[in-house]
Amino acid sequence: MEKASPIKIFYSYAHEDEALRKELEKQLSILRRQGKIIGWHDRNIGAGKNWRLQIDANLNAAHIILLLVSPDFVDSDYCYSIEMKRALERHSANEALVIPVILRPVLWEDAPFGELQALPMDGKPVTLWLDRDEAFWDVAKGIRNAVKELTINIELDSFTQITQIETSIDFYKASLQTSQQYLNMLKQGVPFWNEWRAKHPEVEPNLSDANFNNTDLSDANLSRINLDKATLRGANLRRANLSDATLREADLSDANLSDANLSNADLHGAKLITASLVRTNLNGANLTNCSIYGVSAWDVQMEGTAQSSLIITPSEELIMTVDNLQLAQFISLLMDNRSIRDVIDTMTHKVVLILGNFKPTRKEVLNALRDDLRRHDYLPVMFDFEKPNSRDFTETVRTLAHLSRFVIADLTEPSSIPQELYAVVPSLAVPVQPLLQLSVQEPMKFGMFDDLMRYHWVLPVFRYTDQAMLLRSLREYVIAPAEKKAQELAMETAKGLERP
Repeated sequence: MEKASPIKIFYSYAHEDEALRKELEKQLSILRRQGKIIGWHDRNIGAGKNWRLQIDANLNAAHIILLLVSPDFVDSDYCYSIEMKRALERHSANEALVIPVILRPVLWEDAPFGELQALPMDGKPVTLWLDRDEAFWDVAKGIRNAVKELTINIELDSFTQITQIETSIDFYKASLQTSQQYLNMLKQGVPFWNEWRAKHPEVEPNLSDANFNNTDLSDANLSRINLDKATLRGANLRRANLSDATLREADLSDANLSDANLSNADLHGAKLITASLVRTNLNGANLTNCSIYGVSAWDVQMEGTAQSSLIITPSEELIMTVDNLQLAQFISLLMDNRSIRDVIDTMTHKVVLILGNFKPTRKEVLNALRDDLRRHDYLPVMFDFEKPNSRDFTETVRTLAHLSRFVIADLTEPSSIPQELYAVVPSLAVPVQPLLQLSVQEPMKFGMFDDLMRYHWVLPVFRYTDQAMLLRSLREYVIAPAEKKAQELAMETAKGLERP
């Protein structure tokens, strides 16, 4: 099979926008290097050539004509009255495809090309995008889709092959207005659709604005498909392949996306309200500005996922955003479930972490300490220093300490200064009350603990002679100092939040 001839692209632009035209050419350079396009603009005119004839010849030979719209373009008599006029004549005759590219803000909607599908998305001017590279990338994707539609054999549901470039242009223009051809194929069932996609892997169908409400698309090959602003409420997309698809501002409310592949998909501004994301692959996907109220997300793959400004409130309420999907679920759970909030409040105000050596000679004392803390309305959690030292073990101690009101560390009979304290104390401002039984270990043998005393949330070591003394002194010499320090730390945190 002979290689298809490259698509000829004509740039119609004002010279004031030359820098922006060059940026667009850079984004399209991969298509040029692949031999899929040949670009032409008036800077290609050689010395001594008749510039008007050169422009006319290339304008009349182009398959795609890009109108680089700006105030200077509209103000240019040659761009507006000659090049644009001829371009639209060829567009109406199905001889070429005209694509307006809005570079800078200008009133263009009432222009003769105002009814044509413009780029970037929604006709938002390139210079108004926060990231100009992203704007031109969006433009390049639209042009790439047009190039592919014009150069490949497109098989419709009747399997009629379209091979003439003029007919392809006519089809592409129609596809900008409706996606009915692709919808018809999907209606014949996922197996039929997947077989067609397998035969034409280079096709990136445009199904933007399509309605798939409550449609069963499980196992469908929807990779690299354009579903911008599509409606997929309640759709079954279980195990569907949506990798590299664009779903900007699509409505996926109540959709089942379990086990679906959305790697590198663009879901900017999409609605995922009460959608199911169980074992969903979102690696490299863009979830910026997505509405995720009520979403169910479990075992989701999210390596390299953009997830800023996620909206976690219903559409009728004031907007609240977070930058992490897992955090969003947790915050939403707290907002909607008073009992969960009560549990968290209890944990942060009542949990006391007990660290110590749980050898038989020490366990009796620590058990008595635990029981007495219960009588003082605390929730003691005991942890044994003698467990194997590992990363998971240390992280568990850190997590428990972070949730605790204060920590009691019984340092009696340690074989060495416990590594868990070194993992907790320097990085977590949680009151730590050390205990030491004098009858078992002399104070002089405990000098290694001095290094941790420089942190003001580590309280002075309380030394006791036996279990009875410890329990008699618990409220005054253990609980009271720890509570006082917890309140001081809370005030310090509050003041820190008030600082500009």
